Amino acid sequence: MIQRIQTIWLLLAILSASIAFFLPFAVEFSSAIDTTVVEGEGLNAINNILATILIGDIIVCGFIGIGTFKKRKIQKAFCVIVSLLSAVCIAYMIYAAEFEEGVQRKISFGVIAPILSFVFGILAFNGVRKDDKLVKSLDRLR
Repeated sequence: MIQRIQTIWLLLAILSASIAFFLPFAVEFSSAIDTTVVEGEGLNAINNILATILIGDIIVCGFIGIGTFKKRKIQKAFCVIVSLLSAVCIAYMIYAAEFEEGVQRKISFGVIAPILSFVFGILAFNGVRKDDKLVKSLDRLR
């Protein structure tokens, strides 16, 4: 199980998604009208319930994808789900950082974690696909 490359990619997707819990994906700015001092407060996934749910789903689907190493079709599906959930998480983080009204926020470096999770999910899918092709080519030789 661990010697297959898609397991490594899925583990990296899980790790990068779990890092998103602690890195702020947006910084909220507030300042008084007559002052030039700007105070920033980080917004991370622990403070935001929808981001917590999305990242938790990425982690759970990644572990299920690792556990279904004998069933390549199901593992492919979970790799796609990890990538799609990561894309939704990226979109939500950008929306929460930039487009919510009444709050001044800027995107922070915490958005990189779901982007990495998205990339690792795609790489895991390619690993499962290559594994599937290898098994099918060996079946032809018998």
